Amino acid sequence: MKRLLSLLLAVAVCGCSPAGKGKPTGTAASGEKAPPIVALSAPTADADIEWEEWAPAGWASSKLDWPAGAASVGGRLYLAGTRKAKPPAGRDRITFAEIVFLEVTPAGFREIAAYPSELGECARAAVTSSPDGQVWFIGGAFTPPPIEAVPEGELEYAELGTPEGNVYRWNRGDGKLVKETLLPIPRSEAAAFFDQGELYVVGGVFDAVDPACDNNKQVHRYNRNDGLWTKLHDLKVPLAAPAAAVARDGLYVIGGRQLKPVFPTNAVYRYDLTVFKWQRRPPMPSPRVAASAYVVGDYIYVVGGREAEGMGTPGRLALKTLRYDVKKQLWEILPSPLPEGSVFTAYDGADFYLIGNAKTYRGRLVKAARPGA
Repeated sequence: MKRLLSLLLAVAVCGCSPAGKGKPTGTAASGEKAPPIVALSAPTADADIEWEEWAPAGWASSKLDWPAGAASVGGRLYLAGTRKAKPPAGRDRITFAEIVFLEVTPAGFREIAAYPSELGECARAAVTSSPDGQVWFIGGAFTPPPIEAVPEGELEYAELGTPEGNVYRWNRGDGKLVKETLLPIPRSEAAAFFDQGELYVVGGVFDAVDPACDNNKQVHRYNRNDGLWTKLHDLKVPLAAPAAAVARDGLYVIGGRQLKPVFPTNAVYRYDLTVFKWQRRPPMPSPRVAASAYVVGDYIYVVGGREAEGMGTPGRLALKTLRYDVKKQLWEILPSPLPEGSVFTAYDGADFYLIGNAKTYRGRLVKAARPGA
């Protein structure tokens, strides 16, 4: 019943944009060109990220049962997620959870706030920050679907859980957690980020039982001024845990987990925000799932994530940072490896942060040393 209500509310939200405000919706036009081959520049890029240990603690010591993501706000680094908790009086849930915000400092983790979660067990939410210094906690999944509801041959998807559609924002100033809105469709493992004050939510899992359904392709943009969602054209394929960012020439969706069949992908798509069309761009040198994409000038940096994974296994963490030259449409592999693999990263406009399993690191852009120089 709870999921049905969420879906009905989602339909209402989807249809609320005034005529002409949201631009075209639906699926993108067919007839795209064949996907390009991997395009690599010189073996060594002219830039690198120099990493240093920044804190002696990693996410494994955060005491979060389900870490969700990191965000850098106002010169401070935060890790958000959920943990099991005792249900409050009058609640008969077997399990209950809290949404928790931790500040990561050079001395370790410091708990800032914890709030009861309406979802109970909630994993795979998206975390990002807005220009006004608030941390956003978006979607997620709770309680895996009943096994009897999963068709034969689809049991591998049961671990994905049931997506939810709440969008929270946490204000560091007054310490309040506010439910901002509902997603147009509930989803987990989506990519979320802000550009010019608007929130983009890309891909993710809407239906864990039927991962190939079109709802897993949806892309939405949220305007905080009027509280309305705009539906952009659907992705070409259903994607969970992609990286996404807006560069000077459009919205980029990078990698992720292609759904049904499930496999990590190195595909890259660009959405032209002026003509509203998807185009293929040169794929990455290797697949990435749950990575993060950050725009710095004419480059997109892809940090962290996994190169390979399997249901029920942690997968192989990516240990190289990739950089895409938007003008030249070329990928580069940065020389220095990551000090530790991680899917929890952040960027504050000057420094990169990587919350590893054991430690937290800070990375700064430097000019790369070329061999023999």
